[in-house]
Amino acid sequence: MSENGKDRWTIDPSLVDPSGGQRDMQAVIPGHEGLPFRGIPYERKETDPDHLQPKVGARVHVEVLEMSKAEDRKRMEEIYTAMTNGAAVISVEERHWDEDIKSWRVLIRWADLYTYNPQATRKGYRDGCTR
Repeated sequence: MSENGKDRWTIDPSLVDPSGGQRDMQAVIPGHEGLPFRGIPYERKETDPDHLQPKVGARVHVEVLEMSKAEDRKRMEEIYTAMTNGAAVISVEERHWDEDIKSWRVLIRWADLYTYNPQATRKGYRDGCTR
């Protein structure tokens, strides 16, 4: 229960992850149209209708990085490199000087982009029904 005594509103899992769990599978590079492919491989043809073409998904991350730490600076470089290469987007970046540690803390919300097999979200796909 929340502070106001009401249950927290839940988001339909298909809205959070339309790939049906494929976002957590190993990325395959090269993927489709410059983005990594995650999910169940399938035989795709350029002539396939739109509903059979790979779809773009995103996995969102929220991190607080401390710029006095080498591993956090490296993480920031990785995020910006992925963004520069078109495989990620940054939606929030806020910097705050922390007087106690004499360093910048950075709140960053970003998403890594990937493509996935839209047919693998269908019931029965994993049981051998591929189209």
